[in-house]
Amino acid sequence: MKFYLKVNLELHFSFRCVQYWIDVAHKYGGGVIFVCDKSSLKKSIIERCHFYESPKWMPSSYTALKNCVDGFYDEYWYKAGYAHLTSFFDATENDNERFWNIDADDTLPCIVPEKMVMLLRQAETYAEKKDLDIFSLDMHESRTNHYHFSYGISYIRSSKKVFGFYKNTDKNWKTWKAIGSANVDWYATYLRDTGKIRVQSFYAENLWFIHFGLLYNFELALHGLYHFTRGKVYLPLYDSLGDGKMYFSIHSDVVRFDLGITDGENLKNVKEMLFCLIPAFNFFNYSCKYKKQPLQVIQKSIQNDGVLITIKKCIRKILQIR
Repeated sequence: MKFYLKVNLELHFSFRCVQYWIDVAHKYGGGVIFVCDKSSLKKSIIERCHFYESPKWMPSSYTALKNCVDGFYDEYWYKAGYAHLTSFFDATENDNERFWNIDADDTLPCIVPEKMVMLLRQAETYAEKKDLDIFSLDMHESRTNHYHFSYGISYIRSSKKVFGFYKNTDKNWKTWKAIGSANVDWYATYLRDTGKIRVQSFYAENLWFIHFGLLYNFELALHGLYHFTRGKVYLPLYDSLGDGKMYFSIHSDVVRFDLGITDGENLKNVKEMLFCLIPAFNFFNYSCKYKKQPLQVIQKSIQNDGVLITIKKCIRKILQIR
């Protein structure tokens, strides 16, 4: 099994995330292929991460994919589109129908790699049984009430079929419904909703998950830490700094797996990984000075206590919440 690790961010937390996915691929027994367009980032990953064997590196396939991306998506998402579709292009060129497609620079499940491998294998088995083309971790589906599918951490089971729709993009797809941004995730949502491909999302009961990408989105920053439990997706960062609990109901179409994740092992990993938030909270602090963001709960806490104390307060509160 190939693990395509897409990397673009060169931030403090990125290397922790990348190392995690290297470890997962190793425990799984799979091969790692990095999709990376920055020579400086490649150099930093090689210097800062531990490898069990030499990975393969490739840049985005701009020439081969030009007709699949340009003009079909918002220009802001062109680079991401090329990176996403490079894994499909390479897999189909090498007759690999099945692979894991992972945003490896900003996603971090708070479970040990061995348990993540268990989750991936259970997801693969379910996808085979249900004849799914794509099976993805629930990063946005429940949050948007099934409105928006996202790749993020995805098992691709039918690469040629799916890539075929990207090679022959429906020129009128943007008129199908109101969308946030025209990108490859939204086009996959279109393919799902129009019955062209079979797509579902999954989660693990009691899984804590950090999506660092959201932490740099002013409107969604408090959504950067998820806790999947009892049919809901809780937002512990919001809970820890606010006055009440914030959650979304897990959508009925999302598949539940139970790995036996205990509170003890989970929170031990959460406590360690939350310190990766330091740059994000520094970013909030900087932004507060120029009034560029509306996150009043974070702004107030940082102004009163400082960045490190705010993070420690989050951790203490989170450990009490569950």
